[in-house]
Amino acid sequence: MKKLIIASLFLLIGTSITIAQESTSFKKFNYGVSLISEFDFLPITNRANRDYYESNVKPISFINYGMGFNAYFNINKMFFLKFGIESVWCNWKEEITQFKAYIYEPNLYKNSFHSKYFHLEFPISFGYNITNISEDITLYCSLGGKFSLMNYYYRSSKYEFRDGTIETYEKRANVKEFFDYLDFFAFPIFASIGLEKEIKNSSAGVSLFFQSRDVGVVLGISGNHQIGLAFEFKF
Repeated sequence: MKKLIIASLFLLIGTSITIAQESTSFKKFNYGVSLISEFDFLPITNRANRDYYESNVKPISFINYGMGFNAYFNINKMFFLKFGIESVWCNWKEEITQFKAYIYEPNLYKNSFHSKYFHLEFPISFGYNITNISEDITLYCSLGGKFSLMNYYYRSSKYEFRDGTIETYEKRANVKEFFDYLDFFAFPIFASIGLEKEIKNSSAGVSLFFQSRDVGVVLGISGNHQIGLAFEFKF
């Protein structure tokens, strides 16, 4: 009986130590920063080809960059919620060639539009830690949405006419206009999958994401999609 009591005490002490270690290693809240790179693809333009003027619309995509600050609420070791604020700086260009005389401007041959703008976004997502690739590397996925404000800070256009003349227009927002124009918004939905590596009391990770947004009010396109990478550091 004495041996059984001693063994039980050792078992109880060992279990207590294990639980304490697990509770100290698990954090309810984490904070982090992220660097973002995204690329537009498969844009759907509102200026589609029309029989009565036979034009070709050519969207030109750029790689866009941004950064964000994030907060994580860990529900348990498998599920988490992520909140944040992000800013992404973007470029958009579109060229339209009129193969046939345009009904509203017969002399117009080609026109192009170039816009520079940024998104101020407030994402929220639900994440799931799928599995541990190794002792300190986790595979995870997430699904969420964003409240996204959008603002121009540069616009230019170029018109080439069949008689050889060219007209250009350029507009750069000053500081006051930069914030006054912050009123276009969208609600993109996104999904991501990534890897996270623990480094002492912090972690570093990379995720591949896909998102879709409607920015027709701003760019004249009814649908746009981005694929990109997010590099995250969490502490």
